Amino acid sequence: MIFVVAYRRKVISSTVLERLKEVFSEVCRRDRVNLLECSGEEDHVHLLISYPPTIWCAN
Repeated sequence: MIFVVAYRRKVISSTVLERLKEVFSEVCRRDRVNLLECSGEEDHVHLLISYPPTIWCAN
C-alpha cells in the first residue's frame, strides 16, 4: 500500500514517520494483519503487508 500526502506536499518529517509506523503497526495488529515493512519519504509512506486469504474486501 502507498499512502500519499495531498498534492504530494513534503510534510512527513522523521517524527511524523515514526508516529505513522506506530499507528499502522497497531492497526495491523488489531486486524490480525502482518506489517512486514514500513518506510517513507517526505510526501508518501510505503507499507508491505501480509494478510490471510480469509480476510477480503466486499464491494
